[in-house]
Amino acid sequence: MRAKQTRKRSRFNPSYKTGLSSRQVAIRKKEKLRNKKHTMFAKSNGEIVLVNAFNIYNLILLAVAAGMFFLQSLIGFYFVGLVLFNTAIGLGMDLKARRQLRKYVVRRKTTVVRDEKIVQINDTDVVLDDVLFLEKKAYIGVDGVILRGDAAVDEAFVSGESSIVYKNIGDRVQAGTAVIEGEIYVRADKVGKKRSNYAEVLKARAMKRGPAKLLQAYRVLYRMVGIGLLILVSLLLVVFYFQGQLSSVEQLKSGFSNIMDILTMFVPGGLYLLSTVVLAIFVGELIKKNLIIQDRFRLETLNRVDTFCFDKTGTLTDGTLMVKRTIVINREVGEEYVAQAMSNLLIATQADNLTAKALRKVFDLQLSTGINATLPFSNASKYCGATFKGGKTFIMGAPEFLPLRNKKGLLIRAEEYLKEGNRVVVLGESRAPIMENKFAGELDAVAMIIIKERVREDLGETFKWLTAHGADIKIISGDHPQIVTTIAQEAGIIDAAKCVSLENTSLEKVKALALRYKVFARATPRQKETIVAALQESGKRVAMVGDGINDILALKRANCAIAMASGADEVRCLAPMVLKDNSFSQLPLAIKTGGRVINNLKRVASLLLAKALFIFSIAVAFTINVFANVNTVSNFPLTINQLLPLEVIFGGFGALFLAFEHNEEKESPNFLKEIFKNAVPFALLVTAVVVIIFTLFDLQTRSLINFGIHSEETAVGMSVLAINLLMIIYFYKLCRPFTKYRSIIFIIIIVLNVLVLGGSAVITYLGGKSDTILQIPYLEMDVPAYMFTAFVTILAGALYLLINYLVEIVKGGAKKHGH
Repeated sequence: MRAKQTRKRSRFNPSYKTGLSSRQVAIRKKEKLRNKKHTMFAKSNGEIVLVNAFNIYNLILLAVAAGMFFLQSLIGFYFVGLVLFNTAIGLGMDLKARRQLRKYVVRRKTTVVRDEKIVQINDTDVVLDDVLFLEKKAYIGVDGVILRGDAAVDEAFVSGESSIVYKNIGDRVQAGTAVIEGEIYVRADKVGKKRSNYAEVLKARAMKRGPAKLLQAYRVLYRMVGIGLLILVSLLLVVFYFQGQLSSVEQLKSGFSNIMDILTMFVPGGLYLLSTVVLAIFVGELIKKNLIIQDRFRLETLNRVDTFCFDKTGTLTDGTLMVKRTIVINREVGEEYVAQAMSNLLIATQADNLTAKALRKVFDLQLSTGINATLPFSNASKYCGATFKGGKTFIMGAPEFLPLRNKKGLLIRAEEYLKEGNRVVVLGESRAPIMENKFAGELDAVAMIIIKERVREDLGETFKWLTAHGADIKIISGDHPQIVTTIAQEAGIIDAAKCVSLENTSLEKVKALALRYKVFARATPRQKETIVAALQESGKRVAMVGDGINDILALKRANCAIAMASGADEVRCLAPMVLKDNSFSQLPLAIKTGGRVINNLKRVASLLLAKALFIFSIAVAFTINVFANVNTVSNFPLTINQLLPLEVIFGGFGALFLAFEHNEEKESPNFLKEIFKNAVPFALLVTAVVVIIFTLFDLQTRSLINFGIHSEETAVGMSVLAINLLMIIYFYKLCRPFTKYRSIIFIIIIVLNVLVLGGSAVITYLGGKSDTILQIPYLEMDVPAYMFTAFVTILAGALYLLINYLVEIVKGGAKKHGH
């Protein structure tokens, strides 16, 4: 193979005064060296369509619908309607979340120097070697080097540190940071995908988060339904072949019609649709509470989480500062003097950084004197001040940078507060004036102001709730250990003082520390991801809450990711859940909603799957009977019409009411296992009762017994009534433990069932023939048949409930013994 020849990219070296020429910009654009960015959502548009339109559920229903249309049956429209309705709701939810997120994607403008002129362009139109002019509050969208000026830069989104970094000529700046104070000219050295933090974004994009357990369970269910369909079709074709019902075109069409009827009864068409509707309504409720849900199935995952990992800067803290304490140092003045001096200074300098905003909320008096001169903040001095009429000069800044008398003593005193994770600002005064933006005198300290990061107001209550509900809380930050410890203590984290710094710690050692500590400092993006992965490997289900690029790998690795709306665009786009108002107050609601979804859908799925399973079981029993009696031609014992009460009353109203219950029960650990544990025994019970009835009918035809089962129609009628009565018992079992809501639903279902079956019986007996809707052969049944049906059903139901009760007792005893 020939070695690839690589050519080093030629670079321009523009002056900060001239910038790039139009020709040079054109060259860069032709080379595609623009600062193009890709908004990478958790799901692409194609994935949204694929998940909602081309899933196993829709494919199965469309296959059944196609068969119905082939038979010219209008039932096909029912299945097509289910597909369209389910697809429309799913697409609607996902696209609504996409629209909401797009509102937070900021289209930034950047000021650049080109052709010796300062112009403003879109951030995405910056090219390699462009000269950017960045002033206060400017977002830095490229990696570059400072050509001129100095500035205070906030690197919280990139490094996780809350402290401001001061930059001068020759220093490098990173994309994703912001200018807090000062003015700088920056040459763009890395743009677009070459930006230093973009590698983490691409890696996060490439990482595949496992599917939500609920979605995974439904995929398994419908794969099983698909396999069941194939088995049923195969069995029924063999049966009809052996019975000679496929020997002509008419018989073939009739046999195919019978098969489609059975498949229609078998497919739990409303299961996935009802789940989609439930999730849509619950997600809609959360949207009203300022939560954006990109992945509706991930809502259930949140309820399963047992470990919450939080970033600090911008997540636990709200990105602002607050004055914690004011200490008057000069005993000759009082607090009023300090308040007026600081108010005058803030007005004179018009400082607008985070520190000044925090000070202004406390020191907000009116200007009391005239202003002679001001000293704006600069990286050279790292303080600001003003000289006022009367000859006094006031200057404020960090004590280590101020020209203070008795500076050593002040630094020792300030160190006590700095160790606690606070910031310290000293106000000094002097008779020396500010001249030509310089101060050459010495200062006497007047006051020391202690400033700290503001912790989100709802954080403490949220953490208490999480802890009370068994969740473990960890804080993973890139900030200084003492600052992280202070915030963790204020948030109420147990063992917050046992903070471990991960600076220069190998990933292998990080894995070992992940389970031992709750608070981590100086964590890099890879270390954050490693902590989450280590917790998952130990069996934990982890949620990560963050806002910066430095959190993105951990967010993607976690079972459930929650982003702050104020965070980086890339983080919001990749997180399944976004806190629109940056408030944790709705997190407990989201968790409870997830539990409500999973518990309600467990009952709904158990109810709807039971019918599918007993239809399958009866079909298998029917097949066995055909092979056992080869010379006898018989039809499948049940029809669609006869099972309408089950489909409408239980599968419709019952499932719908259960789906929207306000349910705060503890979530079952295994959704799929619980469903089958409920549905399989009941399906076997129903099958056993139907088999017993038809077996007794066979014995009566041989004159061996007489239970009033005079014909096959009688056996069918008895089976239909038995199935409906057993379904009431099963519904009773699913409703336990009874609440007021479930009690009302249970009574309504019984009344509806009695009215429908009783109404059908009245119509049949008064009209002298079976009603055209349910087609239950009441006229073929006499008193002994009714009595025997009641006896068999009550006996079977009692045994079913007794066995369930004994199982619950055994399980309860095992749990107590385990504890």
